[in-house]
Parts: sequence; C-alpha cells; structure tokens
Amino acid sequence: MTYLSLAGVSLLVFVDIFVGRLRFIHSASWRCVGAGVAVSYVFLDILPHLSSYQYTLREALGTGFSGFLEHHSYLFALIGFLIYFGLAHETKNTEALSISSARQDKLRSPNALVGALAVYYFLIGYLVGEQPAHRYEPVVIFAVAMSIHMVGVNHTIRTFEPERYDRLFGYVLGGMTLAGWLLGAVTDVPDFLFALVFSFVVGAIMIVAFVFELRVVNAAAGYRQFVVGSLGFSALLLIYEKLSNTSLAA
Repeated sequence: MTYLSLAGVSLLVFVDIFVGRLRFIHSASWRCVGAGVAVSYVFLDILPHLSSYQYTLREALGTGFSGFLEHHSYLFALIGFLIYFGLAHETKNTEALSISSARQDKLRSPNALVGALAVYYFLIGYLVGEQPAHRYEPVVIFAVAMSIHMVGVNHTIRTFEPERYDRLFGYVLGGMTLAGWLLGAVTDVPDFLFALVFSFVVGAIMIVAFVFELRVVNAAAGYRQFVVGSLGFSALLLIYEKLSNTSLAA
C-alpha cells in the first residue's frame, strides 16, 4: 500500500505547486464540476466514515472522564468546522469569490489564509500517509477527491497574487502536504487517535469546500456543472463500493 500512498501525496503536491499551469481550471465550469466532486465525496464517503469512527472513539474512551461526550467524532468535526470558519471570516480574503475580478487585486495579501491552509494541507497529507493502516478503502480514492478539492482552493488563493503563489505559496502548501504525509507514513497511531484527526479534518473540509468552492458555483451560475460533477463522482463511488462488496463476498 505504500506506493499507492506515495502516488496519492505526489498528486496532491503536484496540484499545490503547478495549479497555475492547469489551464483548464481557469474555466469556472470546471471549478463547478470540481466543487460537485468534493461535496459528493463528503456526503457519500467522509460522513459515513465519521459515523463509524464514533463507535471507535466510544470503545476507546469508554464512560470515564470523556464519557459525557456522547458524540466524540462529531464534536471534533464541529471544532474543525468552527476553527476554519473563524479563520476564513477573519482574513476576509474569500470575499473575492463574490466580487468582480477587477477588484481582487485590491484585497490584502492572503498570508494568514495561506498559513491556515498550510496546516489544513499538512493534516490531509498526514491522513494520506496514515490511512493504509486504518481504512480498507484505497488511499488513492481519498487523494484524488482531495486533489480535485485542492485544485479549486489553490486556484482561489493564486487569484490574489499569481506570481507570489508560483514563487512561494505553492511550495509552502506542497511542502506542508508532503511533511504531513511523511509523519503519517513513519508513525503508527491507535485507531482512536486517527479517528480524532480524521474527524477534525472532516469539519475543516466541509467549511473550506463551502467557502472556496460553493461560492464559485453561485458566482458562475454553474449549478448544472455542479450537479454533473456531484452525480458523476457519486456514481463512481457507488460502483466501486458495489464491486468491493462483491469481491469480499466472493
């Protein structure tokens, strides 16, 4: 499974560094399709796993000091959601999605937002490195979904300062993604600790997808493309699940 994990993180780092060269993503239609992919992955894969991790945490934490927290995984997802919603609110940079491109260059530098996303990408990279030991699903599926998600996020960040992104920001995000993967690849943590990190990242994914991707759908009036991306990726996930269940039954 190590080579699949390496392939997955390589895809993520490539997206971080070379998003400016992916000319097709400059089209709002493609970004709307990508937003649909990200949202469908959240609903069909991430949220069901969040529910399953609730049982993992309940067994690990029991009814002692942490027992009063009935829904541990959902609490950590909420914490991730609140933290990244607060960061997005404070930076104000995401307002660029709802204003004309002519005014985007007047927004202040997205340094704080890039810093927050660097931590977010570190955690995603960590999950890619750690996942083979904790989930039966091929890590490449998670990596592909996250790379599509990150294409939209990176494109938005690059909009503010293209030259600075290509010179610095892309390498910072790519480096943090790789660093997270290295930590995940060389460490072996209990299932409950992986579940906590996963739950936190789930909350972050939900708000980041909303702030950076769904607003693009509204601004570009790309609901149809969004639905195509969502239903198309959903079909692929369901087909994979069906084939996997058939293979296990055999």
